[in-house]
Amino acid sequence: MVGSRGSYATLPYIHPGLARKYWQTIKEKDWSKALEYQAMIGQFFEEAEAASGYDGPGIDKLLGVASGYLTGSVRLRKPYFSPTSAQVEAARCKMKNSFAQFVWD
Repeated sequence: MVGSRGSYATLPYIHPGLARKYWQTIKEKDWSKALEYQAMIGQFFEEAEAASGYDGPGIDKLLGVASGYLTGSVRLRKPYFSPTSAQVEAARCKMKNSFAQFVWD
């Protein structure tokens, strides 16, 4: 609402349609709806990341693959630690149960 266009740069990797809807509310200055999206997205990131148990630079890949939008590996090159398939599945389970709108099916 007050700037920071890239604050949810990960969102298009998870569900580009949802990112577009959020951006549209901002573009139209529908602040009440934008704040609803902001709260929902913030809660999603907090809970999905916590469910995965992964805290690293591969969180974009992890959440994108967990959502079903991205395909492929979550492997990162050294020196970074890659998320595990169990961490991806934990995030996907959280998404399906609590944030179905983020799942790409």
